[in-house]
Amino acid sequence: MRTLVVSGRQIVRATLPISSAEDNNGNQQSGLGDFNVFDAIRVFPVESKNVLAVGPMLTAPTATNSFLGQGKWQAGLAAVGLHPLSGGSLLVGIFTWQHSCAGEHTRPDAQGVTFQPIAALSLGGGTTYVVGVKKKAELLEPGPKHPDH
Repeated sequence: MRTLVVSGRQIVRATLPISSAEDNNGNQQSGLGDFNVFDAIRVFPVESKNVLAVGPMLTAPTATNSFLGQGKWQAGLAAVGLHPLSGGSLLVGIFTWQHSCAGEHTRPDAQGVTFQPIAALSLGGGTTYVVGVKKKAELLEPGPKHPDH
């Protein structure tokens, strides 16, 4: 589940993923992932056609299975860029960086960067088609593995 709210100078997004991952025995584990929220404030004037916003981000270790989350509280930064196209379509880019700051001491520290390009294409008649991908890059060498991994 993902929600993006744009209001005046503020862009807020909250994400609670429903995920699936394979465990060490080859069994599929499914459930909720870690909850993530960011609150970005516009740095361009509200009258500007383009939007650039930056702000803090927080991730809570809410995963229902150790294979579906980091087991760590994480804090970081988010940047959002929006560019409207003719016809009501929209190009969006979301960049995030986060680093663990608390959580299960048996789990390795987590640090990562993600970039998510999104195209919201207006097809007319009130219909919008959204296309997006998420690319994650780990910044640190992995630490010791969780005992279950």
